Amino acid sequence: MVALTSVTPMTRKNSEPRTFGVVQKEGPRPEPSWFYDRRQAAFQRFSELGFPTARQEAWKYTNLGALAQTTFQSAPAHPNAQISKRDSSKLQAFEIDSYRMVLIHGVFSESLSALEALPPGAIVMGLRKALNTHAALVREHLARYVQDAQNAFAALNTAHFQDGVFVWLEEDIVLPKPIQLVFLSTASDVPLISQPRNLIVLGRRARAALIEHHGSLDGGTYLANGITEIALGEGASLDHMKLERESPRAFHMATTQVSQGSDSVFSSFVLDLGGKLVRNHLNVTLNGPGAQSHLLGLYLTEGEQQVNHYTLIDHPKPHGLSRQLYKGILGGASQGVFSGRIFVHQDAQQTDAAQTNKNLLLSEGATVHTKPHLEIFADDVKCTHGAAVGQLDENAIFYLKSRGLDETVARKILLYGFASDIIERISIPALRGTLNQLVLAKLEHLDEGGR
Repeated sequence: MVALTSVTPMTRKNSEPRTFGVVQKEGPRPEPSWFYDRRQAAFQRFSELGFPTARQEAWKYTNLGALAQTTFQSAPAHPNAQISKRDSSKLQAFEIDSYRMVLIHGVFSESLSALEALPPGAIVMGLRKALNTHAALVREHLARYVQDAQNAFAALNTAHFQDGVFVWLEEDIVLPKPIQLVFLSTASDVPLISQPRNLIVLGRRARAALIEHHGSLDGGTYLANGITEIALGEGASLDHMKLERESPRAFHMATTQVSQGSDSVFSSFVLDLGGKLVRNHLNVTLNGPGAQSHLLGLYLTEGEQQVNHYTLIDHPKPHGLSRQLYKGILGGASQGVFSGRIFVHQDAQQTDAAQTNKNLLLSEGATVHTKPHLEIFADDVKCTHGAAVGQLDENAIFYLKSRGLDETVARKILLYGFASDIIERISIPALRGTLNQLVLAKLEHLDEGGR
C-alpha cells in the first residue's frame, strides 16, 4: 500500500518554485510485496527530481504552467459502472476484427472488453490481475526498461499506477488479429489523473499488432500519464500504432520504452489530433545485432494546442537499422516540438539510421521547434538526419487553381498529400481508411482557422 495524501515535489536549487498536486485516495493494492519497494523508490525519485521547469533543456519548449497549477485527484480504483459498451465503442475508431481491451481512467474493464479465442501461449489481461496470477513473468520485466531517473512523470507513474495491460506471447506465437486498447477518460467534478502501465513481452519469433486509442467521451479536464514497456525477443515483430484524440482540455504525458532483441522488428506510428498539452517520449534500444525499427509520426494542431515528440533511437549493437519520419501541420497559435536523437555506440558498426522531420505552418501564430540530433561513435556507419519548416507552396496552389480548382480545394489537396505520405506507410492496411477520414476531418477546420 502506498498511502500518499498529496504530492508537492521538491525543486532544484535556483529554479522557480512549482507545485504539482495529486490527491491520492486509495486503499491497499492487491499486489505482491516485492513491488512495494519499487514504488517507494520511484516516489523518492519523483520527489528528488521535482516538477520539470523551462530551465531544464529537455523541457525548454514545453509550457507546463497550466498543468502545474491544476490539482488532480487520483482516478477511482474501479471502472465506472455507468459506462456502457455503446459508449466505449465510440472510441473504438477502427472497425476491424480485433481483441479489445477497454480501460477507464487507466483501469481495465473486463465487462467492456472482448478477449475471446486467444491462441494457446498468449496472455492478454489487466496488469493488476497479472501481478498476482503471473507474478514471475511480470517481475522479470516490469519497470526494467523505463529509465525514470531523469523522467519525473515516469517515476510518478511507477509510484502510483493502479492498472494497465499485460501482453505475453511465447516464442513462435502469432496473433491472428490485432489487440486494440481503448483508453477512455470521462469528465468529473474535479480533474482526475489516470496512470496506466502497459507491459508487452514477445518471445522469440512471436508476432503481434497493437493499437492504442486514447480519448474522451466529453470535454473534461484530466491528466493521462501512461507508460508502455515493450520487450521483443530474437526475431520477434510488433506493429504498434497509437492514436491520440484526448479532450481539448486534457493533458497527455506518455513514455514508450522498447527493448529489441537480435533481428527483431519494431514498427511504430503515432497520430496526434487532440489534447491541450501532449508530450510523447518514444525510446527504442536495439539491443541485438540486426534489429530494425521503423518510426512514423503525424501531428495536426490548432488553437493553442501543444504537441511534443521526443524520440531516442539507441544503437549499441552492430548491423542495426532505424528509420524515422515525423510530420506536423500546425495552425492557429499552436506549438509543436520535435526532438529526435540517434545514438550510435562504438561497437555498433554498420549501423544504418535515418531521421527526418518536416513541418507546415498554416498561420503566423503557429510555431515549431525541431531538433534532429546524431551522436556517432562508430566509424563504419550510414547515418543521416534533416528537418524542414515551411508553408504551403504558393506556386503549387496557383498551378492547381489554373486547372480549375478554387483555392480552398487546392490547399486541401496539398495538405492531404503532405499528410497521406505518412498514412500510406502504415503497416496495417485495414487502418488506413479510418485514419484518412480522421485526418481529413481535422484538416477541414484546421486550415480554415489558419487563414
